[in-house]
Amino acid sequence: WIVLASTSLVPCFSPAARMYESLGVRVHRYSDYVSARDREAARAKYAQMSAEEKAAVRKAAQQKKLSDLNTMERVGQENDMRRYMSY
Repeated sequence: WIVLASTSLVPCFSPAARMYESLGVRVHRYSDYVSARDREAARAKYAQMSAEEKAAVRKAAQQKKLSDLNTMERVGQENDMRRYMSY
């Protein structure tokens, strides 16, 4: 099975999910494992953070994502990370 990270900032998610699903591969979304209550709590916590804290969270998320990629994926993601994760 494959887990794809979905975000409105990444336009390739829906086409990728459809492609995998058309091949009979079950696509798991992180949101399948997080309740609405948990999402709202995270949103509220993020809203209370300072700009510096938010920047640190984004940087940590970006570094985590990069550390999970293999070499070929990393090369392909470098431009996307700059494009979609630079606020």
